[in-house]
Amino acid sequence: HAGASWRDLHVPWPWVRRLHRLRGDIASSPDAAAAIRAEVLARPGTLTIIALGPPTNVANALADPEVAAKTRRVVLMGGALDGGRLDLNFMSDRAAARALV
Repeated sequence: HAGASWRDLHVPWPWVRRLHRLRGDIASSPDAAAAIRAEVLARPGTLTIIALGPPTNVANALADPEVAAKTRRVVLMGGALDGGRLDLNFMSDRAAARALV
């Protein structure tokens, strides 16, 4: 994850490129991963994590083996699993996507 940013991506849609020129790169928050860890540990075996955006914070939270073991299920929105095209969520953090799939 270190050093990767949206500038490393090939984004074919002009409106997305314009959006990033306006906003710049926004780092993921360690607070989000900590919140996921805390909720999973407080309710072991009961939570399903649904990630509708880039999977960075989910991957950071589940890097802890105890949290991974106590998470009921993870649902990701990220494109085709058959080698087809990835969507912007998986392209945003491919290492996190690989860690979770």
